[in-house]
Amino acid sequence: MRLAPPLLMVGMALPFLAAAEPKHDVKPSIWKIGAAKDGSQSVSDGTLTVAFPAEAKVKAEGDYVSGDAEQKTGKKTKGYLSVERKPLPAEAKKAADPLKWLEASAKAEVEKEKAREPKNYRDVRLLKSEKIDFGKGGGWKSVVDSESEYASLKIEGGMHNVTEQHVVLIGDYLYSLGAGGTGAPAVPQLFGDNTGFHKSEIAQQFLKSVRSVK
Repeated sequence: MRLAPPLLMVGMALPFLAAAEPKHDVKPSIWKIGAAKDGSQSVSDGTLTVAFPAEAKVKAEGDYVSGDAEQKTGKKTKGYLSVERKPLPAEAKKAADPLKWLEASAKAEVEKEKAREPKNYRDVRLLKSEKIDFGKGGGWKSVVDSESEYASLKIEGGMHNVTEQHVVLIGDYLYSLGAGGTGAPAVPQLFGDNTGFHKSEIAQQFLKSVRSVK
């Protein structure tokens, strides 16, 4: 389970270092992106389809697709949306109840993140975890809050990355949909507070748009 797309768990490249970044081969995407009748962007691998908002800047590489989005009506929020396909692990195939395996996997991932880079990451909390209905395979929903320090500066309230993750099981694959944002709740005037993005209409429409093609 990926807790956070590129924002978020990786460092930002400084502008003057951009030219020195090593080149890497872009992996061909398994996803096809097209325009849907309602104006959204339809993303599909032939088995699952999900709708990104029309204004999102969607990027696809390999088994991963992500895009930034902003809700301009009502409470203004912005964040990221993502979907990733991964082969079903061997232990999940052997599990008597794959959904129980998904639940245990979500909780284990939080514990794994807690132990990651202890100097930079102070706390990772599982705020919510529950079963979601999706076809024959079903799925699991989790909302995770990752609180961290920012560039070794002490920010009141810390930098929070709150991500809502929906993981669904279809055939031999796990599909992970994520919606989240990063901000410093106590000082939004400096860093913004997008930690509630996953609750926004635009994020929830994305998470609920997932459909099985087959």
